[in-house]
Amino acid sequence: MEAIALTPAAEVINNVFFALDYQILALYHTLALACPWLTPIMVGISYTAKSGIPLIIASIVMICFKKTRRTGIYCLAGLTVGAILVNVIVKPLIMRPRPYVFNADIRSWWALVGSHTESDGSFPSGHTNAAADFSVAFCCANGKKYIPWAILYIVLMGISRNWLQVHYPSDVLFGMIFGIAAGFIAGSLVSFGYKKFEERKNIRNANPEK
Repeated sequence: MEAIALTPAAEVINNVFFALDYQILALYHTLALACPWLTPIMVGISYTAKSGIPLIIASIVMICFKKTRRTGIYCLAGLTVGAILVNVIVKPLIMRPRPYVFNADIRSWWALVGSHTESDGSFPSGHTNAAADFSVAFCCANGKKYIPWAILYIVLMGISRNWLQVHYPSDVLFGMIFGIAAGFIAGSLVSFGYKKFEERKNIRNANPEK
């Protein structure tokens, strides 16, 4: 493969993480050879956060119903903050090439599991970020009892992205970090908004217009 020019930021990330990333992706390749039946499952998991659209739709659907409206607002806020942070700010600054573009070995592993193409930079993982945005915001709205399910979904999303060889493990790791941060930020902002709304509502109820 032809040498690919890297941005300074992408070059630093590759220098720090590529050796370990490569070893982990090689392990996923070995697992894909041993368990090819898992690949369609990984594709299905990955598609639940494709461009964030299924999660956005889920959030909007929840907003449409009074019982789940609050949760939907939290989740949509989380996805919005995460998208701005990752897709608008970080990805364009880093522009790390996809692993299957950068390395010939990984390209052959990627072809084995379906050659799923992606259009933007590799760092951080947008799918994993969206999964974390949504899941953390969901937990902020509904409490700690959902944390195990949130962790499971985020981890499975990260595994699916590595299994399909479309992201380095370091992309997934930072996608999780940014997503968790975005989910907490959004959750805090929405909680603050609800608190202020309730305060104003209580004041109006205590002082009704005559």
